[in-house]
Amino acid sequence: MGYTIGMSSLDKKPINIQKLKEFCLINPIFKLDDSKTWTNMYDQVVLYKVNEKWEMVCAFDNDDNYAISTPPNDDLFDMSCKIADYLGLFIFGEENEIYYIPTYGKPQNHIDFEIAKSVFAENGFDINLIIEKATVEH
Repeated sequence: MGYTIGMSSLDKKPINIQKLKEFCLINPIFKLDDSKTWTNMYDQVVLYKVNEKWEMVCAFDNDDNYAISTPPNDDLFDMSCKIADYLGLFIFGEENEIYYIPTYGKPQNHIDFEIAKSVFAENGFDINLIIEKATVEH
């Protein structure tokens, strides 16, 4: 079993399916598949067109605040980042390490997603404060 990479917001709200559909409409190289024909494991799958084939970028269930994502070493990771930017989602690993911060980019240091959510709950969305308080030494 592989290492799971996820996408979620700091406020734990469900992923906005309407906004995701809007993203796919204005970016036709992406497609939202909610028919469960690509896979029946998830309610929604976002696909990206690569050489006339569709590849999965992320997937989630309706009313969920979490999506699985392509890993940072995958060629499609940048496509996950585009979705993350549009929806305001952080991309993180199983050990809570943040791989991507929406509209900010890839962090330079190890930033813990659980700590970032706590800082957000206390102080709101102050990205500099979140990065400062959620950075952990390794």
